[in-house]
Amino acid sequence: MAIEDFFYVQLNGFDITPTVQNSFLLMFMRMVLVVPLMASFATKLYPHTWQNIRELGNTESRPLL
Repeated sequence: MAIEDFFYVQLNGFDITPTVQNSFLLMFMRMVLVVPLMASFATKLYPHTWQNIRELGNTESRPLL
């Protein structure tokens, strides 16, 4: 078994080879799916999520990071 075979991935019938373009494509697809999902979970787990995110834009209300 060659090292190239180890990195070869087949995803639902699509052959994915480890190239830079495919890596960016997979990261983008993950971002498109995971970010909205986590935003919806965040509002259920902590109702003041969006209020706190808006307060981050206000420099007077946040302490030094």
